[in-house]
Amino acid sequence: MTTRPDPAAPLSRSAYRRALAPDLDLRPRPGDRLVALHLLAHVGLALGLGALAAAKAATWPLWALALLALPAGHSLMVAAFAAHELGHGAARFPKPVRALLVQLGWTFAIFATPTTQHHAHNQRHHKLTNTPRDPDRRLTLEELRVAKADGVAPWLFPNGAHPIPGALVGFAMSVFGYHTSLFWHSVLRTGELYDLELTDRARRRAIAEACFNGGVQLALFAASGFAGGMALYLALTYWVGASLAGAYIATNHLLCGLSDEAEQDELAAGVSLRMPEWLDRLHLRFSHHVEHHLFPGAAHGALPAVRAALEARFPERFQTLTWGEALRRLLRAPLAVADKNTLAHPDGSGARRVDFPSRDEGPFEPALTPTLLRARREAARAPDAEREPEPEVA
Repeated sequence: MTTRPDPAAPLSRSAYRRALAPDLDLRPRPGDRLVALHLLAHVGLALGLGALAAAKAATWPLWALALLALPAGHSLMVAAFAAHELGHGAARFPKPVRALLVQLGWTFAIFATPTTQHHAHNQRHHKLTNTPRDPDRRLTLEELRVAKADGVAPWLFPNGAHPIPGALVGFAMSVFGYHTSLFWHSVLRTGELYDLELTDRARRRAIAEACFNGGVQLALFAASGFAGGMALYLALTYWVGASLAGAYIATNHLLCGLSDEAEQDELAAGVSLRMPEWLDRLHLRFSHHVEHHLFPGAAHGALPAVRAALEARFPERFQTLTWGEALRRLLRAPLAVADKNTLAHPDGSGARRVDFPSRDEGPFEPALTPTLLRARREAARAPDAEREPEPEVA
């Protein structure tokens, strides 16, 4: 007789994997390599549409170029999803082939390079999900205040204070801001949350990869004769792709509570989405996010079997929502972390519990970066009357 784990206790990734192993066969299959064709098809479509836009930028009306950016932006996202899968080692390509495919997949994502993505996503986010050192988590009230972003951030990122601009520009800004922060903090070695502490070799490689991405954009722009319509097309293509990708990525973890590293639990820290089958296939099962976190090297075709096993063995822990419901909840939620299971607006108002609390209650202490440490020292030296009051948490 199988003993079910204590639902109040966090479980490690290895514990989940051991429990699910009898139900799964994740051995590589020949069909796994079709993801490369998926990637090449969408990179080719994005390049072809970009070349067409460059050829017609001086003569077509702006609305026609804007419409052309819609499928191009969608292909940007799907190519990046394919590069993400291959970057985890799925499909078992030889290393040089995989490196080339991953670089092509990230081509239109500008500052999202294979090197920064590997260090930030594979090495940090997957190992430290929703913990202080995860660069992909929500920022705390203190971090927003120290960055002097507490006034503008609610207008630029998805949240309940300003849901309309959050929906229109927030998802794209989240993706752009995240990848740009990772790149520049790592290149400049700032020591902040987004500094990936790259070696000299990895740093040079990241710069070369970003130059390649930027060079492709510049070449398309130059092919149009530097037409204003082409600038619009390139910007809209990125906005469409980043918005679609961000609408997936933001729902993966931002509805969940945070924890210390010792209390990390993959099922408590993430949400998977329920999507129409045709869309799920087109988007390489990116909706199966918790499943991917448990088996990051698995091909997307294996993830439905992981979902079925989770539903059978951990129905009380495994969290799924429809995409629409996840987005509605996200656009109702405050922006910043007040404690591990509480969010609040940057001014400290509107505190509310997260939709999916972690099993680790209490204050959340962010990674102590140089900027945060300097701000705390300055606050400690300031007279009591000059100190900002701490926000109240309901």
